[in-house]
Order: sequence, then structure tokens, then C-alpha cells
Amino acid sequence: MGGAQISSHSGKSFPTLLAGGRKLGFKHGQHVRFESEKKPMSTLYHTILQQLGCPVKSIKESSGPIFDLLA
Repeated sequence: MGGAQISSHSGKSFPTLLAGGRKLGFKHGQHVRFESEKKPMSTLYHTILQQLGCPVKSIKESSGPIFDLLA
């Protein structure tokens, strides 16, 4: 057996596609890149849930809505 290979799961760097949602107030036709340390995925989930009308105050380390995605 060679050297042990370490792998981990992290929500810090993976492509995500947000499709649809014009009626929910999301901007269309853009490519947005965020640094994971500044905008964790929980912030995206928080933004989506708020736009769906869910009364969510926070999710994990979310920092509020991502206004760059909102129309």
C-alpha cells in the first residue's frame, strides 16, 4: 500500500447553478463568483429561502441575503 490519501468533503468550492426564479426576484443571465470564506453556501440557501417566503432568520453561518443575485 502506498501513501495514504486524505480526502474530505467541504462546501467551500463547487459550481452551483441557480436557474429560473424571475418571478421570485432573481437576476438572470449572469455569472457570479464568490469567495467561499466571504459567502458560504448557507448564505445562498438563506437567500433562496427568503425569496420563497420562508420565515428563516439564519442558516448556519449565513450572513444575510446575497443582494447581487436579486433583481
